[in-house]
Amino acid sequence: RRLVYRPQLPCLLLGMVPFALLLLMLRASSCLAADYTLHLLNHSYATAQDAFCLDGSLPGYYLRYGEGEGRLKFKFHLQGGGWCSSMANCYGRSQTVLGSSINWTLHPTTQDNMPDWNIGISGLLGNDTANHFADWTGVFIRYCDGSSYTSQHANPVAYQDNQLYFRGHAILNAIVVELGTEHGLYQATDVILSGTSAGGLATYLHADWLRTQLPDNVAYGAVPDAGWFLDAKSLSGDFAFRGMLQSGIDTWFDKAIVGSNTNCLGNETAEPWRCFFAQYLAPYIETPMFVINSMYDPANLGDVLQLRCSHNLSLCNATQLQEAQDYHDLYLSVLQQDWLSRGNREGLFATACNEHEHTCRQADFETMKVQGMNQNDAIAQWYNTVVKSNTDPPMTNVHVDGRWPDNFSCQNIFHGAC
Repeated sequence: RRLVYRPQLPCLLLGMVPFALLLLMLRASSCLAADYTLHLLNHSYATAQDAFCLDGSLPGYYLRYGEGEGRLKFKFHLQGGGWCSSMANCYGRSQTVLGSSINWTLHPTTQDNMPDWNIGISGLLGNDTANHFADWTGVFIRYCDGSSYTSQHANPVAYQDNQLYFRGHAILNAIVVELGTEHGLYQATDVILSGTSAGGLATYLHADWLRTQLPDNVAYGAVPDAGWFLDAKSLSGDFAFRGMLQSGIDTWFDKAIVGSNTNCLGNETAEPWRCFFAQYLAPYIETPMFVINSMYDPANLGDVLQLRCSHNLSLCNATQLQEAQDYHDLYLSVLQQDWLSRGNREGLFATACNEHEHTCRQADFETMKVQGMNQNDAIAQWYNTVVKSNTDPPMTNVHVDGRWPDNFSCQNIFHGAC
């Protein structure tokens, strides 16, 4: 059964008019301020692309229409939630809300009440009065493929008397088609693609592809958050995170690797796994980007460096804290070499907060500051100068923090849950 928002009578009447007239009516319609509501993908779009979650259920997204001119301005969020890197791991995920839509709620929850994931649709996707993007149409794409929206097997894979569907990129494509056909995306004037964690990585992977699906004259940029995972050695001396992604890639694809940046894949034929790391993707990305990441991200410190106290640096002993500081130095040098070297059009908001994901919590979005500026103002400044005005400002959109624990605006909340 497809779950959709059932609005009050005045909004229902809007569905009975042509799209062009609908846009005029929507500008004055009070129903635009409705809460984010789950739209499971229409079965016709799903079957056309074979777009299904790992367990074969319908993928979907939360949608809230913008107001006035913001109706045709879209802010996307690609949900995070890690990866599955083996058939057994993906089967286990298929039994959860990160691999199945069966237990998704009609409206996003902000409570930690599993079985649904604790979704934080606030911050960039919020409509707080101070938010520069408050009146934009918001789209929160649920994550149910375990591959950063990249996987592709032509046919379901049999595992333990079940069928697993590896259709990550098909899911993203089908949702974009539905949004374009039914919700005005093909008439968009402005689009921002964002995402966190696995969704942040997906933002790097898919930003250039999404641009090809949009109108020629659209203002378009991307804001990846917490998706820049270093290709670096762990404390044990191995490339554990790289190994996990390589195992995932072996699981997600039945033939050629797809779903990442096509320019990267075309050039990195000997080592295509490199196209799943932002630092190697950077030279190939054409979309203007405002990168947001903590240089003490517990996911980086934990999954890449494998530092045991990664979730709370105040619990580290002297040796561990020095290891965290050394990782910060490496992280900053990679950002400078592989991102800021691209030129003045690129934005950066690199924090010293021991937190994973920044853009999806209201307190982080408006209170956390780097060099005196919060994310809300920093993203808006970058968008207006680089994306909208197409200027080349002299590094005014680069905000780099000091060291942990010197930034007292950090919220000290481990996970953004988005």
